[in-house]
Amino acid sequence: MDNGIDIILSKRNYICPEPYIQGRIVEYDIKSANISMLKKYNVISNSYYEYLSKLPKYDREVEIGNRIRENRDIQNTIYNGIDETLKKFIQLNNISSSNIIRRANDALYINTSVDLKYTNIDGILVRQKSIYSSLLQLNKLLFLFYYNPDINVDVKGIKQDLLNLHNGYMITVIGTAILLYERSSTSDALSYLNNIIEDYLKHKLPVEYYRNLDSFSDYTYNIYGGFRSMTQPKFIDDSINIECNLNILRELYSILFNLYIKTT
Repeated sequence: MDNGIDIILSKRNYICPEPYIQGRIVEYDIKSANISMLKKYNVISNSYYEYLSKLPKYDREVEIGNRIRENRDIQNTIYNGIDETLKKFIQLNNISSSNIIRRANDALYINTSVDLKYTNIDGILVRQKSIYSSLLQLNKLLFLFYYNPDINVDVKGIKQDLLNLHNGYMITVIGTAILLYERSSTSDALSYLNNIIEDYLKHKLPVEYYRNLDSFSDYTYNIYGGFRSMTQPKFIDDSINIECNLNILRELYSILFNLYIKTT
């Protein structure tokens, strides 16, 4: 196994350094990872495993969480079991570290043109969950794109209820730029972004475009020499702080421009 694999497996969460990757990115995760590991190492009985497996996910997580608080060694058993299972999964399928785009605890995102053959690891299922066409990193957020048939995006780093506030606005801008890059041309994507940035700077866009695309998703205003966050916009003028989304737009422009330079 190459050294890169050891580095990836040493982290509970890993993401490749490249800001944009295109291909066939397949998410594989361990089914019911926590209780599967506890059953494998005989921490829980088969009957208790069956009981837990039938619970709603939230209830199951609460019950396991309570057991972990009573005995911290249980968490180590789960983590060690996950690491060992993923290591065997990687070895059996001859996966290179360069093809592992992301690790999120019990899940691996692998850039592969074919479905992996070995998914039953010592009786534990490492299942194929989602398939994406590209991955983009912006402002500590992860965007995963797929076509069905139009472009769709999953975003990691923002809760779904907050993410919904950005649909039709910043999320749509990002998705449109990637769609143009992948299905039309880089110059079309750059031209589109340039126009959006100009309108954004001139406050010509609807106020929803100025909601910060981050884990808080507030509006920020410069009031009385300080910053004030608001969940709802009060007005749109020079007092509204536009830096968060402006940095995202410029970062995306820079990523696509660098890709353009590489191909010319």
